[in-house]
Formats: sequence, structure tokens, C-alpha cells
Amino acid sequence: MSDSISPSPRPARASLPALSDFQHVREDRLRLTDLDFQQHVNNAAQTALLANARFDFLGEVVRPALPPGDKLVIASLEVSFVREMLYGDAVFTGTRILSIGRTSLRLEQAIYQAGQCALRAVSVFVHVSAADKAAAPWPAAVRALSQAHSSHQ
Repeated sequence: MSDSISPSPRPARASLPALSDFQHVREDRLRLTDLDFQQHVNNAAQTALLANARFDFLGEVVRPALPPGDKLVIASLEVSFVREMLYGDAVFTGTRILSIGRTSLRLEQAIYQAGQCALRAVSVFVHVSAADKAAAPWPAAVRALSQAHSSHQ
């Protein structure tokens, strides 16, 4: 019997999208307060960049297709930090629809700095009806968005 432990194989990393793969792109400038002790952009600041871009995308693209009062509730957020981000260069966050389920919507986002993908994230949102206060199927107008704003073009 061997005392050595074999490491589990790492899962294959999803291929990184190019900024040009996204139709919805938000530009941001980093602040000195976004830095950690190593002069890298800290994780909290990076997830705030994602949140701002998601807010823009959902407000401009998805919310207009929803009945008044309906909500979009985030159910999960998975972030992969691909490379360091540094103060100086502008950053660009791309957001697009990966898929639309019966009541859920998967978004892909990626942040780019100096032409390189620094972060990739996938979030899941659930459509909540204002009338029922429960998960509800997406209206046809939202389903139609997947054609114009998805990764399957």
C-alpha cells in the first residue's frame, strides 16, 4: 500500500471568450482604493465591476421585456480569476446570455485589461413574478433575447 496521495486531475478550464464575442461591453476606470497590498486589483473590486456591468445589461436588455414589478434574483455567481489586474489601464466587461431555462437565465461575463481576459464569471438569475412572488416562466420577449445577446450566434 502506498503512502503517497495522487492529486485529482484538474478540470479543464473553459476556453476564454474574446472581448469581441460580447455585444454588450462596459468600460470602467480603476481607482487606487481598488488595490490590495500587492498593488493588484482586489477581488471585491473585481466582483463590483461584474455587478455594475450586470446591472447595466439587465436594465438595458432584459428588464424592458419583463412585466412591470417582476424581479430578477441572482441565484449563483461563479468567478474564475484568470490573471492579475493592475491599476492604470481601463477595463472592459463583456456580458452576454449563455442560456435561458424555464425560469432561469445564465449570464457569462468576462473582464479584459490591456487586451487580455483577466476574469470570467457565470451567474444565474431567476425570474420572479410580482403577482405570485415566486419563480415564473420567462415571457416570450425575454426568450427572444437569447438570439440577439447569446453566445450561440
